[in-house]
Amino acid sequence: MTTDEIIALAREAGFRTGQINLSNGPPVPFIAPASGTNCMVELERFAALVAAAEREACALVCESEWATDAERAFGGELAALIRARGTP
Repeated sequence: MTTDEIIALAREAGFRTGQINLSNGPPVPFIAPASGTNCMVELERFAALVAAAEREACALVCESEWATDAERAFGGELAALIRARGTP
C-alpha cells in the first residue's frame, strides 16, 4: 500500500490527518483521533480497513489473468476463501 492509500484509510477510519508546517524544515504529517483523547475506536476501524484491503489484494492475485484455466478455477476458490476471512 502506498502512503496516500494508508492516509486515506486513516481518514476513513475517523482520524484527522494533515501536516504541521515547521519554520526550519519540511512539513511533518500527523494523524490524530477525532475525539482528541482515546483513539481505540479509530484504531479498530483502521485495522479492519487495512485487513480488508490486504485480503482483497491477495484475492486479486489469486484471480490473476496470467493463470491457466485450471489455475484460474483453483485461484477463484482461493480468492473466495480469502474474502470469506473477513466475514464473521
